Amino acid sequence: MSFFIGIDIGTTNTKAVAFNPDGQVIGRASRPTPVQNLGNRQALYAPQKLWEAVVGALKDLEEQIPNSHALGICVASIGESGIPLDYAGLPCFPSIAWFDERTLPQAAWWENRMGKKEIFQNTGLSLSHIFSLNKLMWLRSREPDVFTRTRRWLCISDYIAYRLCGEQATGYSLASRTMAFDPLKACWSKEMLAAATISEQLWPQPLQEGALLGIVLPEIAQDISMLSETPVYVGGHDHVVAALAVGAIEPGIMIDSTGTTETEMVALKSIDKALNESNTSFCLGRHVVKDRYYAIAGILGAGSMIQWMGRLLYGSEVSRDDSIAMLTQAARTSSVGSKGLWILPHMAGKGAPNRDEASKAVITGLGLDHTHQDIARATIEGLAYELAYLWEALEGFTGQPSLRTISVGGGSQNEFWMQIKADVTNRTLYVASEAEAVAKGAAMLAGIGHGLWPDAQTAVEAWQSNSSTIVPDSETAKEYARLCSTLQGIRPIAHALEQGSKLLNHQSSVG
Repeated sequence: MSFFIGIDIGTTNTKAVAFNPDGQVIGRASRPTPVQNLGNRQALYAPQKLWEAVVGALKDLEEQIPNSHALGICVASIGESGIPLDYAGLPCFPSIAWFDERTLPQAAWWENRMGKKEIFQNTGLSLSHIFSLNKLMWLRSREPDVFTRTRRWLCISDYIAYRLCGEQATGYSLASRTMAFDPLKACWSKEMLAAATISEQLWPQPLQEGALLGIVLPEIAQDISMLSETPVYVGGHDHVVAALAVGAIEPGIMIDSTGTTETEMVALKSIDKALNESNTSFCLGRHVVKDRYYAIAGILGAGSMIQWMGRLLYGSEVSRDDSIAMLTQAARTSSVGSKGLWILPHMAGKGAPNRDEASKAVITGLGLDHTHQDIARATIEGLAYELAYLWEALEGFTGQPSLRTISVGGGSQNEFWMQIKADVTNRTLYVASEAEAVAKGAAMLAGIGHGLWPDAQTAVEAWQSNSSTIVPDSETAKEYARLCSTLQGIRPIAHALEQGSKLLNHQSSVG
């Protein structure tokens, strides 16, 4: 039996999924993504443990499909995080998690040194602490011995691919999340690297996703026999790879990827105009599809907020999945509008279109008559209100209406949450039936590289995704439209409270 393997290294889980040439799943395996949480929004990934999670998932997969052979393998992963390698090609420091806030001083330095507008024109990115270049600069500042020993920086996907085949490169979509890459020229940005005084030699060669990287090393194939002489293809950023899986590769199709962060992305045919206008509300980058770009933004910590609220209401000893299920069931029993309770969902900071990573959440309208069911529903509704606001801004930024919205990710399997989104936005949502969209997109890239299809459009047509439809309820949508109109007047007040909470937080931290 022959097949393609897509690997998805996410914030929560690491998955390996096998697809036959017809696009059918013939095996899947998952391991928790190992992370060391240090508190205060700081976390690390141990490179060896990441590798062991991938190997473990691949071995589990092999047990499901014995006496088989992989035609190709491709790795997709979270963006921004990376692993510094020394001159022997070995990790010399743990990988700083993409969301880790230790690099806030580096982001502040960039704002003073170059400014948001020029950074956007060079990279297509709205300045943030999360990007890879800030992590390298932090290493130079706080771990100078490590930085001196660093010869190469590889994103997570690139590192796993390197461990598989011994070759180093990065996909355009991951390079686009480093803040060191020029998406128009598809090369490392001389302007950014000169300003940071970081050598271009530290970065691997950027390539179009699906390019052949190398062949699985004999010692790996000896341990995992299904990978004997298997080609390894260049992978990319998980959200962008998922867009390929569900066919969101043409303008007018938006992908709503709901996980730890809720990410919204649309494909673009060009970004010249957007770069020149220097509207830094959204980020731009190179797509995994040739001659395509994308615009992307997100609600920071959306999935994390759902999980946090579930455990707050029902106890920290409750499992993640159970707490989310309990919160969802409680929310069902509350009424539309949560009896006047509203939560501005900036628990992990504020995303597009007015990004502010120091922003805080605000709860307004809370009274003695509110129940935990109302709080549960207000949590989900607050995220949906923010989503409606974000979609409107994204359409204005790109100048193109969203004709179809496809939902993917773990959160898309929560039918109640999806119905609230549909009702609040008054849009039909198409929920991809394939839960492993990222792994599927990675396997499709391997198939394109292998020559199974000549291009991405043919791949999408061959492995067409089925989807279920979430249609807004007309009466509920009218009620939410009225509430959203009211929120337009409340938002400035909430943002003023938000600024006050930031000040209080600052005073507490320095006091």
